[in-house]
Amino acid sequence: MTKDVLITVHGVHVVDGVAQEPVDLTVRGRYYKQNGHHYFLYDEQLEGMDSPAHNRVKYTGDTLDVKKSGSVNSHMIFERGKMNVSDYNTAVGTLELGVWARTLTIEEKDAKITVHVEYSLHAGGSKVQDSSLTISAVPYPIF
Repeated sequence: MTKDVLITVHGVHVVDGVAQEPVDLTVRGRYYKQNGHHYFLYDEQLEGMDSPAHNRVKYTGDTLDVKKSGSVNSHMIFERGKMNVSDYNTAVGTLELGVWARTLTIEEKDAKITVHVEYSLHAGGSKVQDSSLTISAVPYPIF
């Protein structure tokens, strides 16, 4: 599968044992595989922002690399069994976030590619939340 796809993003966050409202997004985007790396490219309109965030998600083995640019700028690396720290820059300031990925999988089934990561998010030296993120791509248009 390459080129135009329908990308679905589903995020679940648990703060202090309480599940938060899930984050769901479905947008047109692009997918391609190059040199063993899977790439998902899509724009996302974030609440309270005038312009979209451009997302580049790259999956390679035990690493998920997520770059956002535009209305927010960040580069988060999800690496199984390792803490990675990055800056999350917004119009109102910068947060230093740590990401500890517990699981990271990819499934290629028929014409659908799905990446799933379960992780904890840390700020100020403490765990802030447990989360899961699932990103799927299917060819567009769907008949």
